[in-house]
Amino acid sequence: MEIRSVGAELKPELETYYYPRHIAVWKVTFRTIFGTRRELVMTVGDGVTGYVGIVDEVPEATPLEVDEASIIPEEIESDDFYEKSKEALRKYFIYKRRVWKVPIIECDYVDAFHVPYQVERRTSKFGNSKYYLYEPMSKMYEDLKKHEVIKNFVLEKGEVKV
Repeated sequence: MEIRSVGAELKPELETYYYPRHIAVWKVTFRTIFGTRRELVMTVGDGVTGYVGIVDEVPEATPLEVDEASIIPEEIESDDFYEKSKEALRKYFIYKRRVWKVPIIECDYVDAFHVPYQVERRTSKFGNSKYYLYEPMSKMYEDLKKHEVIKNFVLEKGEVKV
């Protein structure tokens, strides 16, 4: 299956899973004490849980052919993301930026992409094994138990016993 994935240097010996994300680019017009301003704002949302955040930049996504079994299923549709994202922006500009009028929010586009994650098993000196989630974009490790969605997806496949 072909997906759009964020380019990152993957470790070939680890199992790779692709997590769904959404991105939207917005033109926001709002009034401040100094006058009317117009800003370009990007929001990124989680394709499974629906969390939305404002970001400065998004890495480049390229087409990639992957096995369908390694893609975490998307539970949030683009329309739902659009609505949640628009509401989050409205609240951000009203309550955080404290604009004088309700902002005018126009969507440029909504798109979807996937972020790669890898699962690594490490064994301690005493023979205990623990699973870690490796994020190739930041090259950081974190305990797999902290990421419920990915942990449950991997457990369903029966590859990991946490």
